[in-house]
Amino acid sequence: MIPDPEVERAKQEVAAREALRVFPDLSPDDLRQIARATAQQAYGKPDREWGQIMRQSWALEDAADLREAEPQGTVTGRE
Repeated sequence: MIPDPEVERAKQEVAAREALRVFPDLSPDDLRQIARATAQQAYGKPDREWGQIMRQSWALEDAADLREAEPQGTVTGRE
């Protein structure tokens, strides 16, 4: 079955928002550093495991983008 791109994007956004909840105090740069380190762990892994690790990395990258787009002083407590 071919995945629906809209469904996949929605899942990725949920994962990114979860990363923001788990890491409320990290800057976008910190989130990107963790994403890069996570992606490095995927090299040489079997396809299924590689995909899971990379989805985590992409969620962290998306979380960094969301964090940058946040207005200052939002409900996440960042000022």
